[in-house]
This record gives sequence, C-alpha cells and structure tokens, in this order.
Amino acid sequence: MDMWPIVDLPSLASDVKRLQASADSDAGRIHQLERRVTQLTLACAALWQLVKKTSDLSEVDLQAAIDHALATNANIPGDMSPRPLFCPACDHKLPPNSTRCLYCGAAIPQQNHVA
Repeated sequence: MDMWPIVDLPSLASDVKRLQASADSDAGRIHQLERRVTQLTLACAALWQLVKKTSDLSEVDLQAAIDHALATNANIPGDMSPRPLFCPACDHKLPPNSTRCLYCGAAIPQQNHVA
C-alpha cells in the first residue's frame, strides 16, 4: 500500500499557474499603490511649502495638526481608518477586508469588513 496520497499533477499545475497569476497581479497593484503614495507624499510636501510661505505656521503647528487628526480622525472624510477585524470562529485579529480567517479558514461575514 502506497503511503503517499495520489497527487493530481494537472490540477496542481493549474493551481500553481493560477497562484502565480494572482501573485503577479498583486505585485502590480502594490507597485501602483507605492507610486500613489509617492505622488501623495510629494503633493503634501508641496502644499506644506505653500502654506509656510503664505502663513505664520511652523513645523510645530503642522505636527500638532497631524497629531490631532490622527487622534480624532477629525480631518479624515468618512473616517477611513482601519478598524480591527476579528474572526467570529476563533477570535484571531485579521487584516481589514479579509474574506476568510488566516488561522482557521472560517468565512468572515461581509458586515465585519471595513467600509
């Protein structure tokens, strides 16, 4: 009796190709997001330079405004900050918008997702 389970090689090869395509797509999306973060960082720097030139605000004022916004989410439209997501089956903390638990595989109900 064979100790190794029978492996469906064509199915396995198909799974590998599908996962590779998914990884390639994810890598492309990550690159797009990195570019967007760079663009937004440059836009923020340019705006800050304009504000400094045309007002009496200082770096301390800017940092205080940033700290306040982070603490209260007052300047974030729709409060887009991620909320913790927990698996309803095993209660592990999960990344926002998870559809399945990384630990036990349980489905995550749609209402638990970050808007």
